[in-house]
Amino acid sequence: MCRQIILKKHDVAGETNDKNSFVFHTVNTFFSTLGPLIAVFTILRIETIGAWGALALGQAIGLFSSIFVSLGTNVNGSNEIANSEESKQAQVFLKISFIQICTLMPASVFSFLVAFLFSSSNNLLAGLGSISINASALTVAWLFYGRGEPKKLLLLETLPRFLITLLSLLVFINTKNVYQQIFIQVILNLLLYVITVTAIFKQSSISWRSFYGGDVLSSQYRFRLRSSAIALVSCLSSISPILILSVAANAIVPIWAVADKVTRYFSIVNEPLTNRYRNLSNTGEIRNIKSFFLSRMFALHIISGAVISLSLFLSGPALVSALSSNKILLNHQSFLIISLSLFINLSIRSPAFLFLASRNNLSGILQSLGMTLLFSFPILYFLTKMYAFSGACLGVLILNFFNAVFFLYQIKSSVILKHK
Repeated sequence: MCRQIILKKHDVAGETNDKNSFVFHTVNTFFSTLGPLIAVFTILRIETIGAWGALALGQAIGLFSSIFVSLGTNVNGSNEIANSEESKQAQVFLKISFIQICTLMPASVFSFLVAFLFSSSNNLLAGLGSISINASALTVAWLFYGRGEPKKLLLLETLPRFLITLLSLLVFINTKNVYQQIFIQVILNLLLYVITVTAIFKQSSISWRSFYGGDVLSSQYRFRLRSSAIALVSCLSSISPILILSVAANAIVPIWAVADKVTRYFSIVNEPLTNRYRNLSNTGEIRNIKSFFLSRMFALHIISGAVISLSLFLSGPALVSALSSNKILLNHQSFLIISLSLFINLSIRSPAFLFLASRNNLSGILQSLGMTLLFSFPILYFLTKMYAFSGACLGVLILNFFNAVFFLYQIKSSVILKHK
C-alpha cells in the first residue's frame, strides 16, 4: 500500500490546483519547524550553554559537508523532477538518491573530524552534531515538491520525522544523554529514508544495473556540480558568522547560535508562501513568471517580510531568554539589526533567488553568491573581531544587503537579455 501511495499517477491539474495545496505546504512547514524548535528548547534547558555552543558549531560544519550529500537538490531538484516526463521522474530521483547514499559516509567522516578538531570544548558532541545534519540531507522532499504533492510529503516524511524527533527527545529527558538522543534520531531518520526510497524503487521499473555503470554515476555527478556549487557558496554565506565567531570570539558562539536559531524559525514562517510559488512554477501554472514575480510575489514577500521582521524585533529577546532558561540575555538594539537583516532576506533575497532558480539561471545565482562572499566576508570578519556579537549582527546585515543587490542585478540582466 505504501508503494502505491508514493508513486501513484497524479493529475497536475488536480492536486496542484487544489485550494488545500497551500494548507499542506503550511502544515509541512509547521511540523518541520516544530520538531527542531522543541529539540532546541529541551537541549538548552538540560545541557550547559557550552555544550549547546559546541553542538551548534558542529551543525554548522555539518551543514557545509551536507552539500556533498544533497548534491544541489535543494537548489533545483524540484525543478528537475517537474521538467522530467512523469514516467522518468522516479528514475531521476533514484539515480541521484543512490549517489547521495554513496557520499553520505565520506561526508560524515569529514565533517566529524573537522568539527571534532575545530571545537574548543565538547568535541565529541560537535562531531555528532555534524553527522546528524549530514543524515538529514537525505530527503524525498524535492521529489514530492517537484511532482506537486505536498500532502504525500507530509504523510511519508514530515510527520514521521516529527514523531522520531519527539521519541528521541523523550529518551533524552529520561536519560539526560544527548549523545543517545542524536544517535536514535539519526538512525531512525536514515531508516525512514531507506524504506521510502526502497518502496519507490520497487514500484518503478528500474534495474539495479543502471546504478552500477561508471558512466551513469559520473554523468549524474557532473550534472549536479553547478547546483552543488550554488548550495556550497550559499551555505558558506549562512555559516560564516558562527565559523568566524569560533575563531575571533569563541565565547560568543552559544549566544549567536541561539539568536540565529530563533531568527531562522521566524524566517521559516515565510516558507509556505515560497513553497507555493515554487510549486506553481514547477508545474507550469505560472505562464508569465516575470510579470507574476516582479509584481505580486515581490509585494507578498515585502508584506510578509515586514510583519515577520517586526515580530522578531518585538519578541526576539524574550524568546532567546526563554529558550536558554535565562542563561542568555539580549537587548532590542541587537535584534533591531537582526530584524533588518531578516527583512532584506525575506522581502528581496529569497524571492529573487526563486525567480532566478525558476528560470534555471544557475550561473547568475552562483555569480551573485560568489560576489557577496568576496565583498562581505572580510567586512564580517573585521566587525566580528572588533565588536563581537554586535559586529557579527551588523556583518550579516551587510552580507544580506550585498546579496540582494547582486541578485536584483542578475534579474535585471536576465530580463534585458530576454528582450534582446
